Amino acid sequence: MTVSQADPAYEHQQIDARDDAGEILRLILNPDINQERLAFLISTRDQMLARQAMLAYAHARAEMAVEMPIIEKKGRMDRGSGKAIDYGKWEDVNEKIAPVMQRHGFFLEFKTDSKSMPGRIEVTCYLRHANGHLEQTSLDSAPDTSGGKNAIQAQISTVTYLKRHTAGALLNLSYRGEDDDGASANRNGNGAALTDEQIKTLEDKIEEVGADRALFCDLYGIEQVGQLSGGKYAEAMAKLTAFKKQEDAKAAAGKPTRRRAK
Repeated sequence: MTVSQADPAYEHQQIDARDDAGEILRLILNPDINQERLAFLISTRDQMLARQAMLAYAHARAEMAVEMPIIEKKGRMDRGSGKAIDYGKWEDVNEKIAPVMQRHGFFLEFKTDSKSMPGRIEVTCYLRHANGHLEQTSLDSAPDTSGGKNAIQAQISTVTYLKRHTAGALLNLSYRGEDDDGASANRNGNGAALTDEQIKTLEDKIEEVGADRALFCDLYGIEQVGQLSGGKYAEAMAKLTAFKKQEDAKAAAGKPTRRRAK
């Protein structure tokens, strides 16, 4: 059962936490307290305030979740060879989610890192609450050089892509057309959607062979590995195995490989 901030039990927890923190503050201000006791009280007070912030975050997020809109897929990417994929543009996503987050005291921050992993761009998304608690998640990808983009355009495209997916992961966003009547699972071939076990096996295989996740998704015209059609599962596993053999042979011959840097 979801407990709202108006629930008496929740309000009682908040009041108790404030009262306890206030009592500790009064003890801290006592001029006769020794340093060891002072350090302990400050640490205890900080822990209590952190827990209070975490509780406020959890309850506000639960209330925000039911107000999150479904995002319309207004963008379309041409992947060549007749492949195209619809997606939610970041500007459309941000326009829809910003007012909802603001009502509940949330905001997003992003940090971009293109130096830690050569040839990769990492974006970390922070979901912060006004009371101080936050959660974060990170994704990385190679620069998107498709469509004749120059170096700067490739980086901007990739950062935008990663912002959309990290924010989506933290906020559990849904897109109009996503999984509708099995469309996401079947648009790349016949068969039902992948099972959770198959998705995990594919994810592990991609990591094991050092394949680029974004390029794998581009190959099948999907945005996430879990959107692959069940009918393409065996083919995808075979391609990843073949990729590993090819890259092993290149490495043995001293040639550069296409493996993702770990």
